[in-house]
Amino acid sequence: MEIQFPEEIAIEETCVVTDNAAKELELLSETLEVYSENKRLKKLTLHSHSQGFSLAFSGQDLQELAGKTVKVDYQMRLLDGAIADQPIINQATLDIGTESLVQSTYIRTGGKWFQKITADQEYQALEDALFLVKNQQEEYLHVKDGKYDWKRRARGALTLTSDRNGLFSISGLEDGEYLLEEIKAPKGYEKNPSAVSFTVKNMSYAINGQPSEPLKITNKKKETPFLFPRTNEEKISVGIFGGVLIIGSFIIYQKNRSKKNEE
Repeated sequence: MEIQFPEEIAIEETCVVTDNAAKELELLSETLEVYSENKRLKKLTLHSHSQGFSLAFSGQDLQELAGKTVKVDYQMRLLDGAIADQPIINQATLDIGTESLVQSTYIRTGGKWFQKITADQEYQALEDALFLVKNQQEEYLHVKDGKYDWKRRARGALTLTSDRNGLFSISGLEDGEYLLEEIKAPKGYEKNPSAVSFTVKNMSYAINGQPSEPLKITNKKKETPFLFPRTNEEKISVGIFGGVLIIGSFIIYQKNRSKKNEE
């Protein structure tokens, strides 16, 4: 947030900057810093709460800051209740004497829907497929205390699971290109050997509050080879039966040969 203080502000007694965010945002108060001409301002009256803060400048501060630009740096965390592709409002107010200036900033988070289906013409939904999300730097998406983080290791990364309708989704991402890596295929199906690329952009998650068309991800069914005999038991029994036939035929042959010799 940048504030251009006019020269006339030097005659004012107080100036208050207030930031109020929507319920989907949480202020990280430890990140809040105030600068003027690259110099950090520390002797200020600050009151913060989970959804914002108020910053008061006294008369002496205003005399020193008249005609200068003040920059207020801070970070806010997107909470789990934030819905992708719906505007989140952050409102800042500057109160100078009896006048108020209001500026609203619209924040948007993105996401994507997917559906796991069979590769045949029936397009049946597949559940219990497991996936990891990667960025273009081959880093895996992790989540801790509701905050996203990207790490090189796959262990402990956020896992997405397809439901009974084959559906699953990811939200809270910035617009850009990502990869979906399958780590476990549905039972009886082959795991995809390559990651699937997807794009997060405006309305890739929802359109007018309704889920967007999911990206279809297919799986081929595992081929079951036909083996005969199917068990060792069948092999043994067939072997014994075949052996009995051979021995029996040999005995009959010997008997017939003996009779011919006697004649």
